Amino acid sequence: MGMKKIVLSSLLVLGMTFLLEGKEASAESTIEVNTISGFEDQVKENVKNYENNFDVHYTGDMSEFQKSARTILPKIIDQEDIVAGTLSSYRQTIRTSSEKGQIEYEVKYFTSKEKDHFADQQIKKEVAKIKKTAKSDYEKVKAVNDFIVSNTSYGGNSGDRFTAYGLMKSGKAVCQGYALVTLKMLEQLNIPVRYVVGVSLDQNHAWNKVKVDGKWYNLDTTWNDPTPNSPTEIQYNYFLVSDKQLAKDHTWTRSNYPSATSSKYDFLADASSAVQVGNKFYYSSMKNKEQIYVKDLKTGKGKKLTKHRGQYLVAAKGKIYFSNFSNGAFLYSINTNGKYLKKLNSRNSQYLQVKGSYIHYKTGSKAHKMKI
Repeated sequence: MGMKKIVLSSLLVLGMTFLLEGKEASAESTIEVNTISGFEDQVKENVKNYENNFDVHYTGDMSEFQKSARTILPKIIDQEDIVAGTLSSYRQTIRTSSEKGQIEYEVKYFTSKEKDHFADQQIKKEVAKIKKTAKSDYEKVKAVNDFIVSNTSYGGNSGDRFTAYGLMKSGKAVCQGYALVTLKMLEQLNIPVRYVVGVSLDQNHAWNKVKVDGKWYNLDTTWNDPTPNSPTEIQYNYFLVSDKQLAKDHTWTRSNYPSATSSKYDFLADASSAVQVGNKFYYSSMKNKEQIYVKDLKTGKGKKLTKHRGQYLVAAKGKIYFSNFSNGAFLYSINTNGKYLKKLNSRNSQYLQVKGSYIHYKTGSKAHKMKI
């Protein structure tokens, strides 16, 4: 896997919080409430609706207001994943009198209501496709990972790279965009999911936590996308991994998110190339010189399939096809039961992809195909 430059925009507080005695100020939108929970609901509704300027007036217990006023929006950012991923900066001005309080908010976002609506509509179309074939929660999560990795190139030059819109419109995004689309797709699929903010390789980073079969796991679609970009490759090193595994190169405030203790899929962190066939994952083990192994997800049992060093693994018609780096990176096949290893050509064959009855591959920049 190539190294990514992690780009996650940090939240910026534009101004200090001011406590002022005196007359009220007005904003474009003004709401009045008499409970702190009602105040929070109004702020939440406004930021989820991408409002830039709004006032909320408070007429309840002023001692409660004094205690809570500064932290209302920061609390919402901590609790609401979509807000954490889309709000870029804010200024809040607090005004109080003996009988009422007021907070004037000026908020900026990475995206807009219109752009987010576009992203949601495109995501809805892709989710409808996923629902046709993916039935279990695991299958749905894998389909989301595979869609995002296959259709996204890491990067982008405009501010849209931080958004779901950037990924769904142009196929370009940084980790923030990857994690937001993952969040939105899994929410539409009714899979419990969180948007996680932390640090990886000493830089701000975003990924997700997802609940599958009653257990929470980490899913980093950014790091599952190989660089340089390769539309034929999907990696699974950060697919449903435990906190223990992820902590090797990620850090986060663990108390803010569910714990991921299951190590069921941690073996995939060792895979330089992998393909799933039924309940089994076939993968090249980095710990074992890229020799090909197989792991049964149902039984948890695994074994070596062949001592040959394989890359660019794909599957079709009961066979695993791979680029054999033990022999010139020539194209080979082996039955899924580990029998009948066969050399198929004598040229360097990389970036394998199955399309219909053909396997496509490249020798340098030249494309080839072979009937299978």
